[in-house]
This record gives sequence, C-alpha cells and structure tokens, in this order.
Amino acid sequence: MPAHIMQCFQLPKETNKQIDKISREFFWKKSHENKGLPMVSSDKVCRPKKTGGLGLRKMKAVNSALFK
Repeated sequence: MPAHIMQCFQLPKETNKQIDKISREFFWKKSHENKGLPMVSSDKVCRPKKTGGLGLRKMKAVNSALFK
C-alpha cells in the first residue's frame, strides 16, 4: 500500500485487520496448501528488535504515524 495514501487518509479498521492478516499468513505460511503453525503470537513478533521482537509493525500503528 503506498505510503502517500496513508498520509492523506485514515484507513478503515477492517482494512488494517485484513492487511495484518495477509502479513501474518505470509510470515507463517509453509506452502499454498499448508498454512503452517504460528510458534509465537503476532504481538511478540511485532515488538521492536531491542525487546526481542522482529521489528514488524502493525498497519494501524503505521497508518497513525503517517497520518498525523
């Protein structure tokens, strides 16, 4: 999703949820048939690297930061 759109518009909650779902599925998916099994929660994965996460960001936080 282009960053300039998120700077101008607040994305709907459902859109944020859908984008986060796509990101989670991409991260955990093993193949087209097998969804895979998440080993840790998405909240832990989305933590900053300094606190043990992978530094991934949730779309709502990104949209809020760009929109302000």
